[in-house]
Amino acid sequence: MPRRPPKNRRSLKAEEEKKAKDAKKTAEEQAKLKAEEEKKAMDAKRTAEEQAKLKAEEDKKAVDAKKTAEEQAKLKAEEAKKAKDAKKTAEEQAKLKAEEGEEGQGCQEDRRRTGEAQG
Repeated sequence: MPRRPPKNRRSLKAEEEKKAKDAKKTAEEQAKLKAEEEKKAMDAKRTAEEQAKLKAEEDKKAVDAKKTAEEQAKLKAEEAKKAKDAKKTAEEQAKLKAEEGEEGQGCQEDRRRTGEAQG
């Protein structure tokens, strides 16, 4: 049986080593690509969470602004009511004072008449 020449064995062994090296390199590259994809996915998830958080904060600010506007409107209405009540009270006091003044004049006239009758 003829033997293969050693040169062929060396070249076959070299080819096998090259294939193994290429396979290892390919596996490393795939692992690296997979790690990059996972990192991108995590970054995308983080970004989505941050955007959701920002949206929630904006919604809260809008609700707070609406609440503040409602509170301000309520306070303004209360102030208007107080002013109206104060005006009404002032008008009532002026009316009472005017009535007292008229009564006082009537008493003076009565005194004059009584004084004239006595004198």
